[in-house]
Amino acid sequence: MTDKNEFKMPFIMSVDKGAQLIFDGIKKEKRLIRFPLPTVLAVKLLRIMPDLLFEKLAGITPPLR
Repeated sequence: MTDKNEFKMPFIMSVDKGAQLIFDGIKKEKRLIRFPLPTVLAVKLLRIMPDLLFEKLAGITPPLR
């Protein structure tokens, strides 16, 4: 699916590595298996970011109140 992409894809990983991470998570009976780490950290940051800051960074115009 990504073979035709000519741009940099920094978080891409092999199927074998992804499968190993999932297998290890199942073996450890984890409820959630999160990877890759940079994406996990970005999502956590977005969850704690104030709405106004997120909207500014995302270029979203807040609705009129």
